[in-house]
Amino acid sequence: MTIERFHIHVADEILDDLKYRLDHIRWPEQVDNDGWERGTELSYLKSLVSYWKDHYDWRAKESELNRLSQYCCHI
Repeated sequence: MTIERFHIHVADEILDDLKYRLDHIRWPEQVDNDGWERGTELSYLKSLVSYWKDHYDWRAKESELNRLSQYCCHI
């Protein structure tokens, strides 16, 4: 078994693809519901996607996580 230190790095291509997908979501119609029995409320989901797309700083979070020691174990 070996333990290796690693750094988190998400490739630009992956983040670009994610942004493209979030920009091109085909939203469903809102289902009438009381609470979440039939799924997520559409307005909540749209605000969540907007946060990830327009406000979440992937590179800042990656840098923050890399200030911590990251290890993986290979068996």
